[in-house]
Amino acid sequence: MKIKIQENDYNWQKICAAEDFNQTDFQSVLKNVFHKPATYHRKQWEFVVIYLNLLMNKKINKNMTGASFGAGREPLIYLIGSEVKDFTATDLYVYNTGWQTAKIKEQQSCRDFVMEKSPKNLDVSNIKVEEMDMRDLNFSDESLDFCYSSCAFEHIGHEADFIKHLEEVKRVLNEDGVYVMTTEYLFNHETVKVKGNYKFDTEYMIDLFEKSGLYPDPDFNASLEDSLLNKTKLELSPINGLTPTITNSIPSIILEKQGVPYTSCCFVLRKKNNKNIKLNSLENKNTKEFVSQTSNKNVLKLYSQYQYLNPVSGLKKSSKSIMSDHIEYMTENFDQHFEEIKIDSDNFLHTDFIYLGNYKGHFRVQLECKENCKIQIKLFEKPPLYVKGRKLVKSKVKNCKPGVEDYLLEYDCKSDMVYAVAVSTSASLSDFDFKNISIRVKVK
Repeated sequence: MKIKIQENDYNWQKICAAEDFNQTDFQSVLKNVFHKPATYHRKQWEFVVIYLNLLMNKKINKNMTGASFGAGREPLIYLIGSEVKDFTATDLYVYNTGWQTAKIKEQQSCRDFVMEKSPKNLDVSNIKVEEMDMRDLNFSDESLDFCYSSCAFEHIGHEADFIKHLEEVKRVLNEDGVYVMTTEYLFNHETVKVKGNYKFDTEYMIDLFEKSGLYPDPDFNASLEDSLLNKTKLELSPINGLTPTITNSIPSIILEKQGVPYTSCCFVLRKKNNKNIKLNSLENKNTKEFVSQTSNKNVLKLYSQYQYLNPVSGLKKSSKSIMSDHIEYMTENFDQHFEEIKIDSDNFLHTDFIYLGNYKGHFRVQLECKENCKIQIKLFEKPPLYVKGRKLVKSKVKNCKPGVEDYLLEYDCKSDMVYAVAVSTSASLSDFDFKNISIRVKVK
């Protein structure tokens, strides 16, 4: 499908924003290439913006050779691969991975796995599929006209791994080649350095580019319009009765995890910088204030009245991982891939960590005992998004009599911390009626 760029002055090296979905070129690619309506979801934004940047750089034609990294079975493989001369999709395609999009069957080839999702109307005979580490690219020097990755970069490892990947990209790109990549962008927060799931601030990304010798295009637009669609999404996963499947089905532009707002961003990288230009990041002060105010309002919107927390969510595998925004990749055996919050063996109740700003938190625990026993209620504090650094900040020990008991912990929360409630007992777990246990929280 031939798509002609109409808005040549629109900068697609930027953060994800709702207003992008209204741009003529964005709508044209959605309609004519993806054949989808706008969902106002950041993953759809990533695919379209990668396509647009490659199109603007004249890389989608039958003279080009390209590759994708961490590709899984994403739609861009087929939509771009079918329009160029040669294309290779790469990922760690193995049968025992925790990533559902790269989990092949035993004895299945990578290509057969990927082609299961190939559209019937496209000629994909020129597309190769290889198992490949992003830090060790199996391509010859200067053999690619373009390459791209869609939110795979942040999962490579730590800083040395990021730089190794970018250096490999520089090696395999020809002199006029481009690397279009999307990754996680943080608002009002320093880079979160969690192995396998980084989230980046702009300065950190610029430093990585400089160390690797790749050059982004001159301008990076990090501003948002003040609109309802750009407001941060309420984090509902800790609330009792709401499953990750439900909470992740809500379309969103700006996400928030444990009080930290973030979204996707896109960079266009090249081997050379003839004009010797340094990246100009257009980070709007109003945008920072808009996002910060929305996060604070979310706390009051959700916790001005008591909310029931899932009393065992902190004991479940899905909540121990900080990957809940990637729920489509979750499988039962991902323990080996991601670090987890350590749960004390005597805690039989443990909520997920929640963000309460700098308000006073009222944590109320109600439970029913069958006989006399000792109960300890614990309030834990830790930095947001990091799986380590948990600290006990308040506890209450009570002798519980048969019947229903109600306990309250109050604590002046900090805006740079998140909180979870745990309950332990000296008695047998059978002495408790799980149906009559509730943990509630509100702020004042």
